[in-house]
Amino acid sequence: MYNIAWASTHANGPGNSHWHTQRTRRIRPPLAGTPVLLLGELHGDKIMKTKNIRQQVTFKANPHDVFETLMDSSKHSRITDSVAKISRKVGGKFSVWDGGIEGINLELVPDKKIMQSWRTSEWPAGHYSTVTFSLKEVDAGTRLTLTHTGIPENDYEGVKQGWRDFYWEPMKEMLEKS
Repeated sequence: MYNIAWASTHANGPGNSHWHTQRTRRIRPPLAGTPVLLLGELHGDKIMKTKNIRQQVTFKANPHDVFETLMDSSKHSRITDSVAKISRKVGGKFSVWDGGIEGINLELVPDKKIMQSWRTSEWPAGHYSTVTFSLKEVDAGTRLTLTHTGIPENDYEGVKQGWRDFYWEPMKEMLEKS
């Protein structure tokens, strides 16, 4: 059985809305007016199955430098070799990979946590996942824990490997040169 929760999205302009579903309990957006999706989403009369990723990576850099690499448009552009436009405000929009990925900042705790609604241009209209980067200082530098929920099942393997190939490796290379 699915419970259904409603959340409007500012990403598509005022007045647009999306229905989101989750098994066992009603979901509530972490920030009012933002899209949220955890286990599946209604698209017409179909529920899209989703999966979650959790990865940890350690960078030989302090938490501030790791945070800035993800949140500074110029630095983000350098690691992805593409255009990035990133708001540094909660509720602000971001666009990376030349517009191929977009979303909204849901929570920002400098040098500790970034939570964003996140979608690729290839996903069904209105489908957002949630990405959380948690940063913790450790002896070797900074441990980043990625939690990415609501990934369409058919994109899971590509997204999972994409974090490693297109973020963690270039970030390690850039941060270790600093």
